[in-house]
Amino acid sequence: MSTDQKKMQKQNTANLEEVNSLANDSLNLKLSINKRLESSLKLISILSCFSYKTKLDLSPNKVSKLVYAFEELIASKPLLVDYQEILALGKHLLNEISANKMSSYTTKKNIDISFFSLSGCKQDFQISEEDLLYPRIVQIESKAICNAKCSFCDYDDLIRKGTIMSTEMIDKILNELTEIPSERTFVVEPYKISEPFLEERLGTICKKVIDMHQNSRVSINSNANFIREKTLEEIISLTRQDNFYIKSGTFVVPRLSISFSLNESDQKDYERLMKLSFKKTISNLDKIHSLVEKKELPSIIKITRVSTNATKDLKFKSLVKSRYPLFRFGLFKLNDWIGTNEFSSESIRSDGFPYLSYQKLGCRRWFDLDIMANGKVAICCMDSGVRDYNIGNAFSENILDIYRRKVRLYLPNDLKRGSAKPPCNGCTYFQGPMKTLKSSKISYVLQRKNT
Repeated sequence: MSTDQKKMQKQNTANLEEVNSLANDSLNLKLSINKRLESSLKLISILSCFSYKTKLDLSPNKVSKLVYAFEELIASKPLLVDYQEILALGKHLLNEISANKMSSYTTKKNIDISFFSLSGCKQDFQISEEDLLYPRIVQIESKAICNAKCSFCDYDDLIRKGTIMSTEMIDKILNELTEIPSERTFVVEPYKISEPFLEERLGTICKKVIDMHQNSRVSINSNANFIREKTLEEIISLTRQDNFYIKSGTFVVPRLSISFSLNESDQKDYERLMKLSFKKTISNLDKIHSLVEKKELPSIIKITRVSTNATKDLKFKSLVKSRYPLFRFGLFKLNDWIGTNEFSSESIRSDGFPYLSYQKLGCRRWFDLDIMANGKVAICCMDSGVRDYNIGNAFSENILDIYRRKVRLYLPNDLKRGSAKPPCNGCTYFQGPMKTLKSSKISYVLQRKNT
């Protein structure tokens, strides 16, 4: 056993001992409610970190007792909403550990944000004057067509399904983006509720974006089930251009990246969720990985999953690491569409989602410009366009004028989504780092809250 493995084993033993001690205190009716609350919050904090990376055996009897103890605490006296949300998430966490011996990425992220809210810390959410004038991310849905029918997507409800944006309108949009100052970096995503590789003009659009502005970048998100050979050749050709890499701070970064949304490692689960052929998708990913191995394509590929289950998260990560070692791996928290998708809405509600904790956060998606195939502009990436918020139409107006109007309408003065207009004030979207409040700091936070 290596030194690192010994250290990890020692830490796991210490964590288990603390888990058992805190669980006993949470169940000890002889202790005061405040002491049991403190022990319960510490237990949730440790479990969310520990069980996210390590399998954990908790007896069904202990889980059911702890769930009941958390319910009693919620009902025992008027608690701060922060406590109620964490305890509700704690119940979901315990049930998840009982079923899967681990917690999912989505559960951990929700708990992280609840503890962040409890701590009273201020989010490091900074905006510049340029953010009010120019977007950080621009989505251009040139073709509202997708070959998948994912359970968590609004595609089936789109009225604009099948709409194709004219090349003239694409060029108009790209031309107006050249008004963005040359030193400002921004990302163009050539899709929205669509599969970008079904767009025959994808390679041409990517080239135009890279050539039109010295700091523009392209990000593609695809299901990898349909890869047009010609488009792949055009992307490979782009990666060989002299202007393909740019300096970002102290780093040199590629100007195009691709994320493949695989989501499941099991064939039946994949085909149930995506309604696509698993074998075909895997075959395409194998081919692209081979291109990276041969150095015909740089390492610009990431494979992602929307996290809904701890065991599946682990299996998915194992598949990517073993079969595609040259691809990066990423998990996304399950987010809810501003639309009609029942799968994501019901999943989020069943997880004890901390809505009020999220209202204390800002959102980087306020600085998106999302243009749909019919020219209409959406609020953000999570607005599928099922509802029309009348923000503007890129076909008849300057897109930067529309962006500035959208920012004026939806960006709250205090930069907290709870103060924003609907639907932003009830939004569940979050991607990015958020550390769990350490159990050692919970006593201090509770003392401060109580005084």
